[in-house]
Amino acid sequence: MQPHLISNWPPLIVGTSAAKSVAFCMGIIMFFLLSVWVADISLLERWTVVFWYTTLGGVVGISNVVVREPVTNLPLPWWFRAPLISAWLCLMVVLFAGDRVQKLVCVVHVSNGVLTSPYWFVVDGIIVGIVAGVISTRTASLWSARQSDST
Repeated sequence: MQPHLISNWPPLIVGTSAAKSVAFCMGIIMFFLLSVWVADISLLERWTVVFWYTTLGGVVGISNVVVREPVTNLPLPWWFRAPLISAWLCLMVVLFAGDRVQKLVCVVHVSNGVLTSPYWFVVDGIIVGIVAGVISTRTASLWSARQSDST
């Protein structure tokens, strides 16, 4: 086996790379949209969003290893695992940097009602987690099937 060839990569690396790539693309989109939506956002904060989404995609991709819950041995399907992990990580961001997240959410959502809560960032994380989880799981399963067909 030659580990430097991409055809020999395990499905975990392929799935994680796919999830990180999708999340990175979402982060780049947010990088440019934030410069339009928020007038006083710094370049550092915009790059933080890009790196945050990339990290979120990587963690969701790596979580594909956990297919069963260790204590009860119950199955953990991707559609439950990916949104749960991404929602948890985004909740931690809101709890640690809630004032800045609320400032960004208030500028993006112009209404004065419920949409100005910083906890909408958790919903955003759920959406990114679902998209990254779908791409990661499908890519890893296709890669695994391709590898089993070639052997």
